[in-house]
Amino acid sequence: MKLIKVLRGLDKHFEPVLIVAGVSIIIFVISLQIILRLFENSISWSEELARYLFVWVIYLSISYAIRDDRHIRIEAGIKLLPPVGQLICLTIADIIFLGYSVLVVYYGTSIIERSLELGQISSGLEVPVALLYASIVLGGILNVIRLIMKVIQRTTQNIERTAS
Repeated sequence: MKLIKVLRGLDKHFEPVLIVAGVSIIIFVISLQIILRLFENSISWSEELARYLFVWVIYLSISYAIRDDRHIRIEAGIKLLPPVGQLICLTIADIIFLGYSVLVVYYGTSIIERSLELGQISSGLEVPVALLYASIVLGGILNVIRLIMKVIQRTTQNIERTAS
């Protein structure tokens, strides 16, 4: 029972907490950089950290948008269909997006492996570039999880509507 509560909490708050933390750090670091430039001083790694965090925030935001059904899509044609037809179209779109996300995880993993083999290190932060590429893989994994949940949810709704 406690595990279910923890999983529900993660489902609801995982991405938003990381997104807010990432954006807050970006704002702080960039603001600090601007203030330090006024005193003819600067932080060499601030802009790179901001870029890395921005990429992480973007990939986390994609799965967050999937969870709340807020990702961009053209709904003009879908809205013309009856409710069951809308669910079917949205489910098909989610399945296509799921396939794409699986490919992103697969190829993202190979990019990380290649980056680690080459020993690529970022110039400002002096961390492996694979850390940046890991955002693609984690974001893709979260997308896969969220899309599977959406497909199950839509299929269940479709079955319920068809049965009634």
